[in-house]
Amino acid sequence: MNIDPARYVYVPGASEVLDIDDIATLGLHDLNGDLITEESLAREADEAERQQMPGIVFRDGPAGRRAGVAGSLDVWEVVQSARQAGFGDPASLAVALGLPVRVVAIALDYYARFPDEIDEWIVDSEQAAEEAHTAWQQS
Repeated sequence: MNIDPARYVYVPGASEVLDIDDIATLGLHDLNGDLITEESLAREADEAERQQMPGIVFRDGPAGRRAGVAGSLDVWEVVQSARQAGFGDPASLAVALGLPVRVVAIALDYYARFPDEIDEWIVDSEQAAEEAHTAWQQS
C-alpha cells in the first residue's frame, strides 16, 4: 500500500494510519487538549512547511500565531526595523539594529518567501500602536 505522506498521518493510539480528512471527524484532541479540526490540521501542515526554514519557530499570542526567529524576535519585528533602517545587507542591518547577523538573515529569508504574511503583521502592529496612542491621548 502506497501512503502519500501529504494525505495520511499516524495518530498515536490509533490502530491504523488515518486520512487527514477523517481525523477531524474523530473527535481527537492534540497534546494541548484542543479538538483537532480541519483548520488546525491545515495550519499545522502550513507551519510544518514553513518550519523547514532553519531558525523559524511559531509563537502564540493575543494577536494570533506568528513566525519568529528561534531565541529572538518575531520576523515582522526584524523586518519592520529593517525597513526603518533602510534595509541593506544583513551584516550592516545587524549592526544598525543591534542584533546578531544570523537573526537578521533568517528573518529576511523568511520575509522573502512570505512577504504578504509579514506585511500584514506590520500593518496590524502599526494600527494597534496608533489606536493605543489615540486612546491614551483621549484619557
